[in-house]
Amino acid sequence: MVTDKESHSMGLRLDSETYQEIETLSKKFEVNKSQIIKMAIHRFHASEMNDFSSQQVLFDKTTFRRVFEFLEPAQIESLGIQNAQNHIIKIRKRLMQKIQKSGSDGGLEIFLSKFNLILSKKHLKWIESIKWQFLTTHELLLFINHDINTNFSLFMKVLFKHILHQVFSSEIMEDKSIMAENQLELHFKLSEKKDNK
Repeated sequence: MVTDKESHSMGLRLDSETYQEIETLSKKFEVNKSQIIKMAIHRFHASEMNDFSSQQVLFDKTTFRRVFEFLEPAQIESLGIQNAQNHIIKIRKRLMQKIQKSGSDGGLEIFLSKFNLILSKKHLKWIESIKWQFLTTHELLLFINHDINTNFSLFMKVLFKHILHQVFSSEIMEDKSIMAENQLELHFKLSEKKDNK
């Protein structure tokens, strides 16, 4: 079969349980193993990753971790941006409502406290904590802890980087930010008015 898409060969190390699952599905659906992996990524991308605000988590933590292991950095970047875009309109609308109700002009503070609650307790059960601190009036520090993998750290970095840039005109400080397997320490340079007036 001729295809216009370029193909690549790569070695992939899997634990026995995951390999057995892929082999079983391959036989059941009469497709090769690479097709099973490709289908899993596409299905995950379409159903779970495009809407983290869904009320249901479609994958358990183990499966979620395995799927993220297959993603390339460019795919993670794309998923992070897509998820950020999915949230931005909702965030702006909710911020306006919260600011009007409270009479406060602290839009960034409201966003951080509410987004932390939504991500860690309602939807992303695999996130242990998201904490934040204003180091100065123009610098924000975010701490994110989870137990997935480095690719998920990259996803969270892209997600917050894009949201804070689009909604609050803040820029990530790459030279100060640190990304590890299960932790993120993200520094942002805030716009002149961090209160989102």
